[in-house]
Amino acid sequence: MSPVTQPGASLIARGTMLLLLSEMVFTLLGALVKYLAPHYSNSQIVFFRNFFALLFLLPYLLARGKLVFKADKLRFHFLRSTTGISSMYLYFYCLGVLPLGEVTLLAQTAPIWIPVIAYFWLGDEFKKRYLFSGLIGITGVVLVIRPDADTFSPAFLLGLLGAMLAAGSKVTIRRMSDSETAHMIVFYFSLISTVITAVPAFIQWRPIVHSDWLAMLGLGITAALGQMLMTRAFMLAPPSRIGAWSYTQVVFAFAFGWLLWREPIQLLSLFGALLIIMAGLTATGILLGWWQRWRQAMAK
Repeated sequence: MSPVTQPGASLIARGTMLLLLSEMVFTLLGALVKYLAPHYSNSQIVFFRNFFALLFLLPYLLARGKLVFKADKLRFHFLRSTTGISSMYLYFYCLGVLPLGEVTLLAQTAPIWIPVIAYFWLGDEFKKRYLFSGLIGITGVVLVIRPDADTFSPAFLLGLLGAMLAAGSKVTIRRMSDSETAHMIVFYFSLISTVITAVPAFIQWRPIVHSDWLAMLGLGITAALGQMLMTRAFMLAPPSRIGAWSYTQVVFAFAFGWLLWREPIQLLSLFGALLIIMAGLTATGILLGWWQRWRQAMAK
């Protein structure tokens, strides 16, 4: 068998390190958004994230001969882009008004919603563990947003909606994966997103300070680099073996939020984080895989 289908320890280790690096880069993207949010419109930030990511990706795709313009399922590219952009607008808005760690945590609920959307849209089997993971995940969300506490903000609900839209975007990717390559999906998302977000960015334009252009450029670089690192990680090792490390982004986000903005870390949020991570691991089957491997090891 190929190393991809049956990876050795070295490939798993390399894949894990790349995935950890990608999650740190994505956290840096969130921190840049949070830094820019008080000074510029949300539309501007979303536009430059997509525009500079496209400029960063084009040379990469051209150098490898991966740039393909012909798409068999253009309508799904538009659907993936519109849901992804909507999720991005909500995510970036929440970063401007809520703690970095808690916004990142809400974004990590996307795996809980993916099986539900796939069931109603693609007719996928709805397994019992999806219901179990949903109940755990919702409990975790309630602990994070604290609906009865004085600190509750409606922005928490927008963050949750953003995660649902992100889940819909990922299911759309699966819907067209039988004919579209990963490079084509990434290229069309960047291109369509840049074109669509240019109009509201122009309408809500605010003059950009010279010293902030580097941060704007960093939005695109971190977005594209994080995506490429994550893709490479999952090429070296399957998600079932290393996917759980994606949740380290929550740890990085809480750490960045405390170090850069002295954002308090709520005990209930930490407990909610554990439940949401457990729900995500259950929904994706990773937790079940760990349980089965443990049973097999104990049986020997």
